[in-house]
Amino acid sequence: MNSILLEKLKTLLVERRGISLSSDGLETISKFNSGATVDEINSCNQYFNNLLPIEYLELLVHYNGVELFNLQDIDGFRFLDTLKIIEVNELEKQNNSDYDPRIILFCEIIGEGNYLGFRVNENGFYVILDCFHEEKPTEWRVIGYSFDDLLEKIIDEKGTKFWLG
Repeated sequence: MNSILLEKLKTLLVERRGISLSSDGLETISKFNSGATVDEINSCNQYFNNLLPIEYLELLVHYNGVELFNLQDIDGFRFLDTLKIIEVNELEKQNNSDYDPRIILFCEIIGEGNYLGFRVNENGFYVILDCFHEEKPTEWRVIGYSFDDLLEKIIDEKGTKFWLG
């Protein structure tokens, strides 16, 4: 995670005490957990066969779970912590007959029941998907190629789901 992005997160989460306006001018809350331990990160990454992108692992080092632009639990983003990411992906595996083991759900779209996910190949390269659960995983749309770029764009655009329009 680059230092500019880390500073933007710190400003949003700490200096503003987590309170900011969304792109629609509505007051939202952003909050974070303290960083994950090395053991928590290693255990989580091992669960996913060491395929979690390094940028996401770096987020977990600083913040083991982050909510951005939470609008009264009806909108916003919840980047999953080391335990919740495993739980969510286990549920996906059990409940989705079209489950694709190359996809790792990592961010809940608050209020929708949808997620953002990494589709990772065996070489560790990934794309970011809009995991819209009314569609099959084969139909989930690529919305990015860099976790840092995605996170920075969400912050810069004040919580907008920029890929929708």
